Amino acid sequence: MMGERPSEHSQIEQQNLEKPSENESPIKWYKTLEYLKTVYPELDLESLQPAITEIIQRSRNTKDKVVDVSDICRRHNIEKVVVVENLCLLAFNARIAAELIKRYPKGNAHSIEIDGGGVIITHGASSLIADNILHFEYLETGKSETQQWLETSGKAGHNWDSYLKFMLEALKNDPETRKILEERSNDPDETVKDRAVALLKLLEGNNIDEYKEWIKSKVDGKILKGDIFKRNFGQDPSLLKDKADVTDASNRAVFFDLVSSNFTSESATNKKAQWFRGMINLADSVKPGGHLILTACLEANHYFVDKEEMPAVPVNSENIRKLLSDKGFDIVFEQETTQDSDPSLGYQKLGFFFAQKKS
Repeated sequence: MMGERPSEHSQIEQQNLEKPSENESPIKWYKTLEYLKTVYPELDLESLQPAITEIIQRSRNTKDKVVDVSDICRRHNIEKVVVVENLCLLAFNARIAAELIKRYPKGNAHSIEIDGGGVIITHGASSLIADNILHFEYLETGKSETQQWLETSGKAGHNWDSYLKFMLEALKNDPETRKILEERSNDPDETVKDRAVALLKLLEGNNIDEYKEWIKSKVDGKILKGDIFKRNFGQDPSLLKDKADVTDASNRAVFFDLVSSNFTSESATNKKAQWFRGMINLADSVKPGGHLILTACLEANHYFVDKEEMPAVPVNSENIRKLLSDKGFDIVFEQETTQDSDPSLGYQKLGFFFAQKKS
């Protein structure tokens, strides 16, 4: 009988994982603010409401795993593909936020964001259950953009108000989330009760400035330099242990309740071995029982930032599922978007994943 064929990932690990050197990062420099303006334009939520209603409903439908963005654009007369992609991303994050609230009643999770490129969308979800969030950026422009937004509570830097408003309203209008929080507001555990009361106040107030202050209060101080392609993201783990949920006995690695990565590993290199290393570093930083939020550009060799071509690795959803499964994760839910109407983006598909590592 023939032996079992090695998986694609094991072949990569055996043959290529040490090339290029871990000391060499392939991440390409770009202007963060131009990137944010191009990819995350301000959203006119009022005019987009019919599309928002449809997208939220589809996000909550576990069987509706692929959204045709171009079709939604045509039916709702929306010009820009990235607008609908962002509505899908926000709906997915709102669903994650609701699920995290269920799973972390005390709101004492330790969370990290890896190289968000100045993006704070995932903080909208993670801040609701986190006691502390570490934010890593590789590029200095990403660090300064994020730091500026936090230090001014969103008064400087990219305008995320419409994105945060979407998140607040989606959670406020989610009857299951409100029911859970209302029940917990009478919980005998004071920590659970206090968190529920604070979250209800935040949702009922529906105040963007309060939400920005909430996020700011959860993100730990200074934005850190981080490289997804290096173990512990290039940081000395002994310096992070007070911010982590678990450390290994030798303090050589740290593990967190929640790890978020926004279009990072596959969008920072054109080498599949590097993508694999970045994904392994993400997976390894999640503690047993912890969660991973992952967004990825799928099946693309490149994408564009302000007309400049950026490298990408053409991975697909199955590649990601397989890797996460091999690392002991179960997919909680996932969604994919596809579009065929804007070739200037350089990609057609995006993937959103929320996964839990087995205990």
